[in-house]
Amino acid sequence: GLKSVSLGVDSIRLGHAHVVVAGGMESMSRAPYYLPRPREKMPRSELLARASSDDGAQLVDGMIMDGLWDPYGNCHMGNIAEKIAAEHQISREEQDNHATRSYSLAARAQSLGNFSAELVPVRSSDALHSSFTPSGASSITPSAT
Repeated sequence: GLKSVSLGVDSIRLGHAHVVVAGGMESMSRAPYYLPRPREKMPRSELLARASSDDGAQLVDGMIMDGLWDPYGNCHMGNIAEKIAAEHQISREEQDNHATRSYSLAARAQSLGNFSAELVPVRSSDALHSSFTPSGASSITPSAT
């Protein structure tokens, strides 16, 4: 996803490429769990034995660690949103109104085809979805507002 775009920008800035095509997708539901390695070298069998013991290493949720954790505030991003809303005195009602308006504008833009020139079919080897267009896969529905 966005990391590939960042690496593409770096390649251009460093003079390694003139043009870069970058993209990807993310799937939070398929993010792995991590088993942190100790700093000292250890045979895999011992590492796995420690991980399976009650006092051993703990699995780390990759979705939280890599996607939802704020490294600066050392807390979950949801907590940061609540903190910022409180600091700027933004009520829950104002947040909900903003979300509803944003969603309505996105649904309207999609229904008008504003982004259709930017969306291209994605080919898949999946027999169920041999070809689909991202706009058709969107979960934006006008009735949800």
